[in-house]
Amino acid sequence: MAFKICKKGTCGITVTDLNDDNYQLVSMMTTTGSIYYTFLESATINALVSVSYADERKLQAYDITTHRTVINDVTEQETYVTDESMFQFEVDGLHEITHIILPNADYISKFEGLVHTYFKGGVYYTDGQKVY
Repeated sequence: MAFKICKKGTCGITVTDLNDDNYQLVSMMTTTGSIYYTFLESATINALVSVSYADERKLQAYDITTHRTVINDVTEQETYVTDESMFQFEVDGLHEITHIILPNADYISKFEGLVHTYFKGGVYYTDGQKVY
């Protein structure tokens, strides 16, 4: 999975997902029933973790971004909304970014009653607000 980090202001960063640009998710033309999910059937969780000199890690912030499209006003074409998270650093020092892409609740609902067949041991998913 690919993402880029850019400086934002004096104490912040922007984390931008590049997976749709790199075609690392299943094509939107894929028929339903696949155990792989498309861009619109997923969401991104970005977490900012500070790392101390003693290698202790503390969650500073996180963001859940649902993947969606909008209609371009000029071209009237459907386009993907950029998957970005913006963070402000509350503490100075070393930080880690954790970047996770999960299926969304709509995708999981297609497998009602079959989750344990397709996803042995369970599956994490999000509704855009919480992770289950």
